[in-house]
Amino acid sequence: MSCGKCKKTKKTKKTKKKGFTLMELLVVVAIIGILAAIVLVSLNSARNKGKNAAIKAQMAQLRSAGEMYNEEVGDFTGWCANSEAARITQGAIDSGGTLPNCDDNNAAWASEITLVGTTDLWCVDSTGVSKQITASKGADTVACP
Repeated sequence: MSCGKCKKTKKTKKTKKKGFTLMELLVVVAIIGILAAIVLVSLNSARNKGKNAAIKAQMAQLRSAGEMYNEEVGDFTGWCANSEAARITQGAIDSGGTLPNCDDNNAAWASEITLVGTTDLWCVDSTGVSKQITASKGADTVACP
């Protein structure tokens, strides 16, 4: 007996393919690219801050060495040309500082160097001043402004 309504139909199983579409992959790649750019910008500013901290530490060392020079010699004449001052200044340059300048006379001295990522200078002098100054001011020969 066959029944017209009772026909057996073959059910075909549709298998859903598992995976990502090209659009989904492109969106993920774009998001990763944006996040990577943000991280790199943050790392660069942190790197500059670290370099500037090293420059400031070298310049503080310059002030201490200048005081020791004054104790030995009796004045500051020739301090900027001294080999110890040159060695410490070279350390600040190696840390990323540029355009060092040093002036001295018998009573005082001042030195400055350009910081990384800015046009500002870090200035130290024989009176104990240690501060950031704008490039337009500059050290007033033997004293930081």
